[in-house]
Amino acid sequence: DYERASTDYTAALQLDPANVPALVNRGIVHRLGGRSDAAIADFSDALRHDPRNVVALNSRGNAHADLNQ
Repeated sequence: DYERASTDYTAALQLDPANVPALVNRGIVHRLGGRSDAAIADFSDALRHDPRNVVALNSRGNAHADLNQ
């Protein structure tokens, strides 16, 4: 249930906006739900907090590819 997962990760991020695992996981949920633009935003935010996060970097690249960017 992508909607529920997104809601739960958003709630976690309201408590801690710099929660990199929540940002990455919500980005993955967005991408799986066909919202690559929202996924890119989450992955980029995660990378601002943790520039060496390989999952966020790879996932952001895949989301850009989804959008033919």
